[in-house]
Amino acid sequence: MLQKADAQVRDMPLAQRLNYAGLYLHILAMPGSTSFHRKVSQDITATLNAFDTQAQTTPPTEHEAEVRRTIEDGFTAIQADHLVRNGWPDDALHLLTPYIESNPDAVESRLALSRVYAAKDMPERALVEDMKVLDSIPNNRRVLAATVHDAAMAGDSSTANTMAQRLQALAPEASETWSALAESARSNNNMRMQLAAMEHLQEADCDSKESDACEQHAVLAPDYRWPLIESGYRDLQGVMLPASYHYLPEDTTPEANNRSIVYLHDSLSPQIDGNFYVRNRTGIEGLGQMTELALPLTATLPFQSWDHRLSFSVAPTFLFTGNPLANADSNHQFGQCATVGPDGVCAGRGHHYYVQGVGLNVSYVNRWFSADVGSTRLGSPLPMWWVGSNLRHI
Repeated sequence: MLQKADAQVRDMPLAQRLNYAGLYLHILAMPGSTSFHRKVSQDITATLNAFDTQAQTTPPTEHEAEVRRTIEDGFTAIQADHLVRNGWPDDALHLLTPYIESNPDAVESRLALSRVYAAKDMPERALVEDMKVLDSIPNNRRVLAATVHDAAMAGDSSTANTMAQRLQALAPEASETWSALAESARSNNNMRMQLAAMEHLQEADCDSKESDACEQHAVLAPDYRWPLIESGYRDLQGVMLPASYHYLPEDTTPEANNRSIVYLHDSLSPQIDGNFYVRNRTGIEGLGQMTELALPLTATLPFQSWDHRLSFSVAPTFLFTGNPLANADSNHQFGQCATVGPDGVCAGRGHHYYVQGVGLNVSYVNRWFSADVGSTRLGSPLPMWWVGSNLRHI
């Protein structure tokens, strides 16, 4: 319909052409097939070219020229986002770079460039582009939220905190504010603050939708899928959960938020680990042979994250060396015949040699600092201290 109206009016006013271009741009931002977006992009390009041709004989007003620059800026940004979404971030970079060089004040295109760098796993470059946009529009909520995200991904927790605080002062109850606060807390490895912010965001989203599906029991539904745990068992520490949840591509934003809330709940809950292992060393029974059986149990209480925790461990341990009577050499060296009575008969009594005990351990970890106190695994009173990550005193 827009194309038909456009064809019927050859010499429409410049403002009308901008209206058509703006409507086309709005349609381009909607979901659609690649062929549909390509056709709409061609219509936007044709409308802007017609504007430029007519502007040579009918100079536009300052406002019309500004609107034309804004439309082209948004058009370039949407094209770049489509390229990134289709898996072509390098093509998006080639599209944006010359345009931004010619139009350094193009806000939307520079933000799109930031998203391109983020897609290319270059969060530091993305943060640089965000900061350039903030220089021109310092109180834009969307830009502040993007800056917090890229700063967190770049590991710049100081910038993430600063921008999150600015956003909170500007719009304390906005959804992007609580998302930014959650990301800022994650960059500081504070899972409890991250959980609180995400729960607030969830409550705000549910209040706006007034849906029964947002009730807490529905969020904690049993279809929750655990992340891949790639870490192995650590002696007297159990198997640690990963620092963040592996998001599922098919999740919507609310679903990903709800899944993360459940994961954070699980991560911050007390954890009990039980393990069983057997080690064996071959050799002569009663001499070189050794079998160890252990059942370590570890209870861990996390504080603000898994990098700040207190653990209690109990490790029942059993050692077996076998019966020296089973071998003639070991019997005469260490067994019944190691001592001979006056009558020349072996005076000792052979038996299986074994020992057991329970090792106790209390461990405190706060990021780079760790301290342990406990006993050896066979229960002897020898204290064992750990201080720091590489220092150990016994």
